[in-house]
Amino acid sequence: MIKKEKIDLKDYIIEKEESMPREKMIDNGPKSLEDWELLAILLRTGTKDTNVIELSKGLLEYGGGTLSELIKLDYHRLSELKGFGEQKITTLLATFEISNRVTRERSFEALKDMSSVRNASEYIMMKMQNFTEEHFMVLILNNKNKLINKSLTKLNEDGISEIDTKLKHEFMLQEKKFQYMGEDFVSKGTVDRTIAMPREVFRKAVRMGATSIIIAHNHPSGDPTPSRDDINITKRLVESGHILGIEVLDHIVVAKGLYYSLKEHGDM
Repeated sequence: MIKKEKIDLKDYIIEKEESMPREKMIDNGPKSLEDWELLAILLRTGTKDTNVIELSKGLLEYGGGTLSELIKLDYHRLSELKGFGEQKITTLLATFEISNRVTRERSFEALKDMSSVRNASEYIMMKMQNFTEEHFMVLILNNKNKLINKSLTKLNEDGISEIDTKLKHEFMLQEKKFQYMGEDFVSKGTVDRTIAMPREVFRKAVRMGATSIIIAHNHPSGDPTPSRDDINITKRLVESGHILGIEVLDHIVVAKGLYYSLKEHGDM
């Protein structure tokens, strides 16, 4: 069996540059560092023929030129690189996973108490960013009434601020908040098609007693523009939701960091 030759990252280096990233970080903070300088700190050492700065710049180009593309590399892809042993690879993978978890936590915190449907888009993009097939997702929500006009408060006889009940009903619900209850992946399609049946879309929402849902799916092609089928399916699900008493707030299509809201574009 012929041993496969490893990939030399020197072939990916666009230009050489001297740098002392550790010292730069100590003097100016981590935000002052370029992406490849941060990678150099993680890698710690270079190889016999390539210093750590060159190795880091080559790694970034090999991974697609951006950190968001680089973190998609798995153990197998990284093990193909010359000078990348178990320690370097596991250090990178652990860092990538920490980044992913922080993103998920921040997105989830924002999602738990939404002031608009748009807040869900980043969370959905994060959940679907690495899918190579279409997936259909449902975010299950409850309406959460919120008093949004602070001028409705008045001082009572004791000088304590309280809600003016005469005005409360008039201004209540001018803006809705939505509380996250759960989510469900209801179907997985081929690279260019997925099917979402109403009974599957609403099943978990009905069981949880939800009042609202957001439906979403991804386009692996990279273009989030909905198809005619996407629009027709959305209209059918909105009608089904009316029957069940569950409002379909939006249908969000995501693709490579972009999203398309059918609600915002008047397609539902």
